[in-house]
Amino acid sequence: MNRGDRSPGGRGVGGTSPGERAAGERFVEALADSASRVPVGPAPVEGIVRRGRAVRRRARLARAVAASAVVVACFVTAGLQLRAGDTHVVTPAGPSAPRTPPSAARTPPSVPPVRTSPSVRTSPSVPPVHTVAPGERIDAGRGTTMWLTADGQHVVVTRDMPDQEQAKRVLDGNMPVGTVNLRTFGDTDGTLFTGAYRGPDTPARVTVETGGKTLEAQVVTLPGRPGWAVYHAGTVVGPAGSGSGAERVTAYAADGAVLARLDLPQSWR
Repeated sequence: MNRGDRSPGGRGVGGTSPGERAAGERFVEALADSASRVPVGPAPVEGIVRRGRAVRRRARLARAVAASAVVVACFVTAGLQLRAGDTHVVTPAGPSAPRTPPSAARTPPSVPPVRTSPSVRTSPSVPPVHTVAPGERIDAGRGTTMWLTADGQHVVVTRDMPDQEQAKRVLDGNMPVGTVNLRTFGDTDGTLFTGAYRGPDTPARVTVETGGKTLEAQVVTLPGRPGWAVYHAGTVVGPAGSGSGAERVTAYAADGAVLARLDLPQSWR
């Protein structure tokens, strides 16, 4: 007895009958025969390459067109800005926006010239008015001392006569209001010009003209509004009476107006 065939219907090992195996072999042979009859050509490599190149060309063309559009838009915008007055300033559109001419845009606003006041204090050579107390000694230079008294006296003491007070009253009838006088003290070293002004306002400046020069005098006054003031000018070389005499004395207000003027004749110089 064959112990190796135990399947029903006389099947062999694996459950496949000899007839089924024969049919499968014939099917495989038929498939092989059919496949051998199908023509097999080469792979379409060249076509694939050509299509890839065409796709790249179309992509480059699209990028170039987009870049050109951006450049053209920039030029158009810049042209519109330059036409708006040619000042490189974008002006808003609309009838209410005035157009600025190019010349007006480039020209700075004119500044009016500065006008200086005619006040005599603008000159650094003019000494400021010196206010002193009654009886306070003033050094007028060259050893000369002077002072003002409360009752209106102008007192001078020179170095050649230190014990003699040479006083002159200002607030008396001998000197009218709105006038200026002159006193000259000279020796071999030079000449000192001094005098007084009488008026409601203190002069801001007094000048003495002598020998073709104009001397700026120092104005001295008392506190408040005493109604008078004195002055003393610098010295010039040459004794009094030797061509060093004053020619004119002028008192000025703070605004430059002439308060008083004294013209001396040739015989007094």
